[in-house]
Amino acid sequence: MRRALVLLALIVLSVGSVHPAFAEERDVQIKSIDFDAAVLEIHNFGADDIELDGWRFCSHDFDQFRRYTTASGLDGITIEAGTSIFIHFDNDAPVSDDAIDRTDLGSFALPLDPTSYGIQLYFPGATGSVSFSNSALIADHVQWKEFGGDIGDAENRTQQAVNEELWTETGDFVETQPDTLLIELLDLDNGRLHGPEDYAITNPDIQFVRGDADGNGSFLALVDGLFLLEFGFTGGAAPSCEDAADIDDNGELQPILDTLYALSFAFVNGPAIPDPFDECGVDTTIDALLCETATSGCE
Repeated sequence: MRRALVLLALIVLSVGSVHPAFAEERDVQIKSIDFDAAVLEIHNFGADDIELDGWRFCSHDFDQFRRYTTASGLDGITIEAGTSIFIHFDNDAPVSDDAIDRTDLGSFALPLDPTSYGIQLYFPGATGSVSFSNSALIADHVQWKEFGGDIGDAENRTQQAVNEELWTETGDFVETQPDTLLIELLDLDNGRLHGPEDYAITNPDIQFVRGDADGNGSFLALVDGLFLLEFGFTGGAAPSCEDAADIDDNGELQPILDTLYALSFAFVNGPAIPDPFDECGVDTTIDALLCETATSGCE
């Protein structure tokens, strides 16, 4: 009986030792993706420093999958508690202990941009190496795609992260726009299960007035409608701010429908034009439209 109790205690201790170990590795998470600077930030949310020897990334995008960094790329790097390291995809890392050039680590899916992308960070198992087929070795996962865009191969290993309760579900993406500058993790309390709602995106603060399709500084339903129709059907100039020309704010540039919406508002008491309309502002709707130039008066 005593021997059985001893064996039971050993089993409990051994099982208990596995979870804290994984918990420690999973303190290391992807905190931000800066598309403007092409920098990936990895943060240690835990209370202990963690050596990254043997740690590896696996990344995928629309037409590339299972791009692995090397087994020794992160050797010798320790990520201290409460600090970050920064991986520079343009290989322009400053001389600093926390800055690393991408090519020093090995292969990533390229480029690092707001279109469909998925990335996992793995830590080595008991053998001292990473087995990418072992989902228990995933420290963190995040995936994003452009609003309305195709997934391609970006979800190649997402199910593994879902199985480990590190990601909400396959098909869940942080939704970006073509000009998205930054994705940032909102959960700074060292949570494990993440999904799109746990991230904030930053887009350029280019201001415009909706309905001012030609960008001349005023909304005139007939003039702006004609501008849209010429753009759509006679090879006329394209709007420099697509969001301004998306008069009904449905996330699509549709010359006929947007013109009808403008005329309806102006002449038959139709639905109001969504903000920003009465004054300059930014688009709060997530869509695939770009605003490259502020409309006149909103510079």
